[in-house]
Amino acid sequence: MSLDSDLGIDSIKRVEILSALQLKLPEAPIVRPEDLGRLGTLRAIVGFLGGAVAKDEGGRMKDEGAEEKLEIRSEKREGQLSVVSSPLSSHSTTDNGQRTTDSEPGTLATHNSTSDSLERHVLTVVPLDHRAARAKLKLAKGAAIWVTDDGAGLAGKVCKALKGKKLDARVVDLGAAIGDEALAGLLILAPANPNEDFIRRAFQMIRSAGPALRKSAGAGGAFLVSASRLDGAFALNGHAPGSALTGGLAGLVKTASHEWAGVSCKSLDLTGEAMEAEAIAGQIAEEVLVEGPAEVGLSATGRCQTRLVVAPLNGEVGDAVLQAGDVVVVTGGARGVTATVSIALAHAHRCSLLLLGRSDEPKAEPEWLAGITGEARMKKAIIAQAGKLSPKELEERYRRAVINREMLATIREIESAGARVWYRSLDVRDGAAVEKAVAEIRSIAGPIRGIIHGAGVLQDRLIEEKTDAQFDEVYSTKVEGFDSLLRAVGNDPLKAIVAFSSSTGRFGRKGQVAYAAANEVLNKLAQAEARRRPGCRVLSINWGPWEGGMVTPQLRRIFENEGVGLIPMQAGAAYLLRELATPPGGPVEIVILGPGGAGDGSSSKDSADRAATPGEAPVDVKPAVWSKPDSSLSVAFERDVNLDALPMLRSHVIKGRAVVPMAIVMEWLAHGAIHENPGMAFHGVDDLRIFKGLVLERDGSMRMRVLAGHAVWRDGMQHVPVELRSGQTLHARAEIVLTERLPVEQASAAPAATRAYPAINGEIYRDGRLFHGIDLHGIEAVEGWSEGGIVGRVSSAPAPGMWMKEPMRSAWLADPLAIDASFQLMILWCFEARGVGSLPTRFARYRQFRSNFGREGLRVVIADVKATAHSASAVIEFIDPAGALIARIDGYECVMDETLGDSFKHNQLQEEPAR
Repeated sequence: MSLDSDLGIDSIKRVEILSALQLKLPEAPIVRPEDLGRLGTLRAIVGFLGGAVAKDEGGRMKDEGAEEKLEIRSEKREGQLSVVSSPLSSHSTTDNGQRTTDSEPGTLATHNSTSDSLERHVLTVVPLDHRAARAKLKLAKGAAIWVTDDGAGLAGKVCKALKGKKLDARVVDLGAAIGDEALAGLLILAPANPNEDFIRRAFQMIRSAGPALRKSAGAGGAFLVSASRLDGAFALNGHAPGSALTGGLAGLVKTASHEWAGVSCKSLDLTGEAMEAEAIAGQIAEEVLVEGPAEVGLSATGRCQTRLVVAPLNGEVGDAVLQAGDVVVVTGGARGVTATVSIALAHAHRCSLLLLGRSDEPKAEPEWLAGITGEARMKKAIIAQAGKLSPKELEERYRRAVINREMLATIREIESAGARVWYRSLDVRDGAAVEKAVAEIRSIAGPIRGIIHGAGVLQDRLIEEKTDAQFDEVYSTKVEGFDSLLRAVGNDPLKAIVAFSSSTGRFGRKGQVAYAAANEVLNKLAQAEARRRPGCRVLSINWGPWEGGMVTPQLRRIFENEGVGLIPMQAGAAYLLRELATPPGGPVEIVILGPGGAGDGSSSKDSADRAATPGEAPVDVKPAVWSKPDSSLSVAFERDVNLDALPMLRSHVIKGRAVVPMAIVMEWLAHGAIHENPGMAFHGVDDLRIFKGLVLERDGSMRMRVLAGHAVWRDGMQHVPVELRSGQTLHARAEIVLTERLPVEQASAAPAATRAYPAINGEIYRDGRLFHGIDLHGIEAVEGWSEGGIVGRVSSAPAPGMWMKEPMRSAWLADPLAIDASFQLMILWCFEARGVGSLPTRFARYRQFRSNFGREGLRVVIADVKATAHSASAVIEFIDPAGALIARIDGYECVMDETLGDSFKHNQLQEEPAR
């Protein structure tokens, strides 16, 4: 396979790898610059280092080692994957040196746990305790308060009541631009008859108000309050609720309470019965200005609050609702949690099952793959059948084979129980497709008797980072999918309706604003169906996390750290069967948590104090990637990288293509760590490595994402692992160091200016050695250089908004221009000392001792330079005009290559080819 096109290892990375190899294997042949272009495959490199490559009379390679036979074997030895290659290695290895197990795809998890180990809670309402002291919010006098227009005049009356409390309250349209408004409070008032887009628009307004509300909270106080229109008791008073869509407001607000420290977040629910408008407006004005509880209902009979009550199933379980032959439609596919539930239904009741999911319909496994188990052996069989494949292609084919095998296993298990099963591939949001599939099975097997809506997707992002598209995908899969299902079975005599909701809807959870809103709507839609179908058992189960489905190893570790109990797969399925044996008219909104729960589990605990996340069947499976992310990391933020979003890239063009500077990569990684650990100060970076440059094709764009892990306290500081990725590619990895207070250190690098630099300072960017455009002209002067280093004066970076659209912060965490200028000085040193160009690849340690580099410019001293044939290392210090140390890089490394000189000269973007 080509190192470049198949494996993604560009020429600069190849030089870096070979330079490192020569340090490890000093007796191996020296790789000369003219040889690099011929080492196009791993086989060629192995052959060259092993001395098996034919050379011409001048000592140059004649071919790429095609005659060298390299044996690769994948074996299973005592649970380890053994990769044996000759002639260089013959020992067993695994990733990270760890033992691995080779499990059979498609097998179902089994546990000894029973449904009795789960915690069952029922959501109820109780009168608000007026005796409980509630702290009053301290808002600035005249603070700006916005109340969204409900279309019925209530918003104006609420504003009047707030103005009576010396607050600047005004009615605004939902979606009004916040701008530079010093906003201290936002009340989203639901209209009586909202349209389907209401929750999306409410989310957009909350997202835009976030920075202003958080700023006001830091200056004194702020609130975010919503008011739904269900029944004055969050659809729990036994009457048919009003608009179920407005119930999603509570999910939005509860999530904000986890993300916006200092902002008072509360959800109100208004009754549909007749009340004096001034009276209800006065109650609203009172509630927005006091803290807690998280949910308060307002009605003519008084105020109430929600409460979870521990309610284990005891004598309620009776005869099964579903019977043999009853047709049940299940969304969520034929794998994971809903597959386990479907198998349980088949074994217990022999129901006929229609499974709906996004994955392609399963096909009979080919003979060449049948009977082969284990990832290594399956991949070996795929290669034998398909021939040459890139790692990405191999991983994708393996993933499809595993999915197909798991789906076939589910179908076989259901059929072995004596039940009929059909699978149809579709998007549950497509109402016509769902109706067509249901009608087909109805014509074969009779009327639909039950539905289980388990489809769902996750797109975890903080409120202010979540895009409209991400919100829509999560929200619509739950809400529109359930609506599609209900429409398709509208005239069927249903015995059971089960909505797989989530404890995220009940408690809120950081990063899951769309999921929380969607599941709260799902809860209220189920309440409405229960009133409409009194003879049907309707359940909206707010599941805690399951041990399978969406719960990745990363999430499992998070839950374990939080003390959140996971629901065993078999126990969860067994519990659902018991709940379906309770009579119609029972409680609809039920919360089920794993052993140990998610807190103390007491009924007096306020619901907003507890957190969990869903565990349900994914609607589809994302492809496994070649360079797999560290499972302990989660996405901190995403950005589109293109010339429109980052115009300064026009000043960083190599070989005709724009490349994101390493200094910007460092800034993004630091932002990712700060994003997940607000309040901490950026102090440094450990072991920053560039694995593959972020290179844009002509007029291209890529979606970049920064992932961050849990902070670990070490030496009195937080260390946060971070990665930068696009698609399936790992571009950079580091550990960000955060602290509560920045220390002060003295400059120590020895001056390196012993010779005058030959170029006139005004010509630094015109002599062809540096490729940097006007935005990156950071070197003001070169004071001098020596074999041991180089010294120069550099500029500070302009504000982030001058370099990029929609910057993530108004000020830099470090200073990308000053840092990039120091790398430019190293390029000049490499040209002067070795006659070749260089590019940075990593550094061992960066420490910053001020929150910013200042605006006066600074001095960069590069010392202790050590060079090999293809690389150089150095210490870099950034010193202010008064001689104080601002920052230092230890263990800076760059790769040197004579081809870079030509690449640097092509520093203009490639033009569109002539037509």
